[in-house]
Amino acid sequence: MNASLAQWLGRLLGFENTTNVEEVRFSFGSAWAQNGPAWVVFGVAAAVALAVTFYLRTQSHGRRTVRIGLAAVRGLLLGLLLVILADPILQFRLTNRPKPALWLLVDGSDSMGIADEYTGDARAAYDESVDLAGYEDRTARPPRPDDQPPARADYVRALLAREKDNLLERLSERFRLRTYVFDRADGVRPLVAASEDEAEGELDPAALSAALTTDGQVTA
Repeated sequence: MNASLAQWLGRLLGFENTTNVEEVRFSFGSAWAQNGPAWVVFGVAAAVALAVTFYLRTQSHGRRTVRIGLAAVRGLLLGLLLVILADPILQFRLTNRPKPALWLLVDGSDSMGIADEYTGDARAAYDESVDLAGYEDRTARPPRPDDQPPARADYVRALLAREKDNLLERLSERFRLRTYVFDRADGVRPLVAASEDEAEGELDPAALSAALTTDGQVTA
């Protein structure tokens, strides 16, 4: 099957990156139709024949073309009803390559609240790499004195919420992302409560950034 058609069919059925449709099989679920599929064909033919006979032999009112049209419609409806009663089943065998899962772990312990001292050039490079100024403008954070460096968590928040060339958006093109924070001794927890969109791999960078805290006392 054509690759584009296979991808379209995969998306219709809820699968991503479908590369091939290996098999298409039609069958019936009803026992009488499973044991003798030909009975469905004979039944449809008989329904059409019955409708045609009824309108052309027993009905004399109206034009012949109208009666033929009514016979065709009734025959098709009766045949469709018989097929529905046979419980038709259409099976597809697909080959798909879903995106691999990627877990992002963020430190949420109190050590992330530490503000490291950097030299002027290093600090400017870090601020620019995560667009710290743009993050602080968008979140309306209170201004910091020039001599007070940002905390470690501020850099992470700015990186997660970066508008241009966002890290999460670039990674989501290749992976199914899950974000977790480790701030306890017994494991990790989701950075934000999973919503229906996030279950499908759609993350909200701004919400993830806002949810990051530094309240943890220990890490695993």
